Order: sequence, then C-alpha cells, then structure tokens
Amino acid sequence: MKKLSEYLITRDTMLIAPMYDDYGNLHSMVTEELTSYVVEKSPKTILKDSCCYNGSSLTGRKDSTIAVTGYQTKIPICISEIQRIFFFPLESPKNELCHWVSHYHVDRVEAGGAEQSLIIFCNKIGVHVPYSKGIVFGNLARTAQFRSLMLRRWEGEEKSF
Repeated sequence: MKKLSEYLITRDTMLIAPMYDDYGNLHSMVTEELTSYVVEKSPKTILKDSCCYNGSSLTGRKDSTIAVTGYQTKIPICISEIQRIFFFPLESPKNELCHWVSHYHVDRVEAGGAEQSLIIFCNKIGVHVPYSKGIVFGNLARTAQFRSLMLRRWEGEEKSF
C-alpha cells in the first residue's frame, strides 16, 4: 500500500481511520473510491490541513457547526463548502482513535456484530468499524441535518424571521 507524507481530503475521500505504525506513531488509513493510502499524519491533522487548505481552521469549522446546529459533541465538519464535503466523527474527536467518515459516500449502515457495524459506501466497498450501528447511524443523521441547513443557506433558501 502506498505511503504518503501529506494528504488533503477530496470528494474521493471516504474514510479516515487511525492506525499505528510498527514504532507506535499515529498515522491514518485513508480510503478513497478507488484506492487506499497510509498517511503519515493523524486523522485530526489531516482534517486540520484540509480545513486550512479550504480557507478556515478546524476550530472555526467546529464553532460554525455548533452555532448552526447547537450540537456540542461528535460535531460534523464541513471541510469544503464549495465542494460540499462533510465529514463526521464516529466518537469524540478528542480521542486520537476517532474515525472520520464522508457523509457523501455512505450508502447504508448494517449491524456487524457486538459493538460493530459495517458501513457500505456508494461504490459497494464495505468497511467494518468498531462502533454500533446506532452510533454510526445517529452521527450520519446529525450530519445530514447539518448539511441540509447549510445547503439552504448557501442556496439562499433560508428565511430569516
């Protein structure tokens, strides 16, 4: 599998999962539509770099999500409003083992055993994650709500009363 020292999230990015190398360094397994990479950065660093590349900070993106939705935990992030890229965490982003999933690519979520689920992406690739179907589906639904609110704003359909 190809190793990268740098990586920016694109529309092709489906999943960013934490992994440790043989020396105990935190890296990321990035799954795209057609390939996967080991990136020599943590998932959180990839998100930070991608937000900065798209004109904001990760902190700014979090603050925006909180202001729009009122969510205080497991906050979905808009990586790029132009490309409509939204990612959601599967647990607290404070945990370095947090997985990040692209809302756009998820086709469905299936139970995968005790405290596991299977995320089926639109390209029919399935990835097992160590979270229950309820947790994954709940975070997917929160991201859908956030995405809908933002799309209405961007398209000028939100009415201010």
